[in-house]
This record gives sequence, C-alpha cells and structure tokens, in this order.
Amino acid sequence: MAVVVEHYFDGASVELYDAVISALGLTPHGPHVPGILFHWVTVTEQGLHVTDVWESREQYEQFVRERLAPINHALGNDTAPREVISEVYSYLTAG
Repeated sequence: MAVVVEHYFDGASVELYDAVISALGLTPHGPHVPGILFHWVTVTEQGLHVTDVWESREQYEQFVRERLAPINHALGNDTAPREVISEVYSYLTAG
C-alpha cells in the first residue's frame, strides 16, 4: 500500500538538500528513485518540509537504510527529522 512520508527538517537549508540530491545522483526534474511516486520540498520558516509518496513503506525504509542514511552521515547530517508516515487512501495523477 502506498504511503505518504512527511519530513520536517528544522534548521535545514536548501544547500544541504541540494548536496544530498547531488550525492544521490539525482537532478531537479530528473529521474527519480525507484518506488517513489511523488517528491516535493518546501522551504518554511523552520527549515525544510519534504513530502514523498512511496509505493510502499518497505521501499521507503529500504531507500533510507541503504542510500539516504549513509549519505546524510557522510555529509555530517545525523539529525533525524520529525517524520510522519500515513497510508494513502487515494491519489490522482496528471493524465
């Protein structure tokens, strides 16, 4: 079942986000990580708010464990964001 994953990174900067995306080998508007259906980042007064929709919780957790956590650690970013995961009831896509 698809899940929405929201991360609230208080104090995070767009520079840190860009460094993580670059280390993942991704580019804005480019190909995405297998299993992700949607990725959106907004800048807030507190830092960054990242919203993802994943095909499954297991795919999300595998991505974090195998790719994202090691990159964050290498970049010296070991502060865990506040995370909210919810099952998706329904979603629409552009046709």
